[in-house]
Amino acid sequence: MGLRLRLSGLGRGRGKARPPKGASSVLGSSLGDVAGRLQGRGLPKGGIREGNLKVDPSATGRLTAGDQRRRGRLLRGVIIALVVVVALVVVATVGVTLLSHTSTFTIESLDVSGTEHVSADTVARLAKVESGATLLNVDVQAVEENLRRSPWVASATITREFPDRLGIEVHERSVGEVVAMSTGDIAWLLGTDDVWIEPVHLTVPDGQTTNDAALALAEGYGALLVTDAPSSVEPTALATATDGCLKTVELFQEQFSQGFKDQIASYSVEDSESVTCVLKSGVEVSLGAASNVDTKEALVRQLLDKYPGELTYVNVRVPSKPAYRRLDSPNVGEGTGAAGSSVEGGSSYSDSIRSDKIGDPADVNDDGTASSGSGSSSADASSQ
Repeated sequence: MGLRLRLSGLGRGRGKARPPKGASSVLGSSLGDVAGRLQGRGLPKGGIREGNLKVDPSATGRLTAGDQRRRGRLLRGVIIALVVVVALVVVATVGVTLLSHTSTFTIESLDVSGTEHVSADTVARLAKVESGATLLNVDVQAVEENLRRSPWVASATITREFPDRLGIEVHERSVGEVVAMSTGDIAWLLGTDDVWIEPVHLTVPDGQTTNDAALALAEGYGALLVTDAPSSVEPTALATATDGCLKTVELFQEQFSQGFKDQIASYSVEDSESVTCVLKSGVEVSLGAASNVDTKEALVRQLLDKYPGELTYVNVRVPSKPAYRRLDSPNVGEGTGAAGSSVEGGSSYSDSIRSDKIGDPADVNDDGTASSGSGSSSADASSQ
């Protein structure tokens, strides 16, 4: 029996390569021996091919004794390193545990920073750091929870200052809204995170209203004023505000452009369907529910541009039928932002108001005024 090998690259175009006459049988010889014999006849390095099988005569599949020794040394090194790391972790843990139950690193002083509404003494008292506590066993989370019992504290940063000092820095909650109730002289401060902070008794100067005092308070905090909050709004310090009418105000604020929000001095919220805002110019804008907000803003802007300094009231509750009131007198003074506009000379603006209502949607021009073909009255036409 003979062994036939097809040698790629040899005898191409001459038919099948056959072993020369007299060739000895290769039975009993390994394929590696055959490859070794044929290597000297100019076969490419890397072996021979039988079909798609490539045979590398140098591959034995066995590790030498030197390779085995190197692998053993590497494995022993890895095991030793792991043992050392585990031992260090155990020693460190045991050491910290033992030190935490000794007087080492006992907290001797507090490095406290107060805020505008929470003094340093108040912070130290609220923290309630236990006597004898150390920097290693002090419960930082419990200290922070104690500090947040003040509605003015939004969060706190606590640091261990070795060897014997604990640093405490509180971050004060920012006021986002001043909410004046519909009755009485109480206004509540509402944080930007919708957490009620505390009530404030309003001091109303002679000649001013409760809303005027509330507006001054809001401006002092750089906050938005919300007036006429219904009795359904029941604030409690540290509680989250979930009232529908206040959420409606938030929806308007989220959807109004920044330029328009900058003009708003206050909101009035009888309920979530009846929201009114007062611009810093004193113009009162009846908004209704928080729907079609973009359209409502566009209508108000168009009317303000068309009648600068003349409007006292705009109603866009139904965007397809906006309405507005103007003053005949050109002497219109800037309002307070908490009430309507005023007229120079002390005259009441109600004496000179003329109402103009836009009719059906088809009769509305791009600028929000009535078209010439509609049956609605126009302030410009009536003044001629």
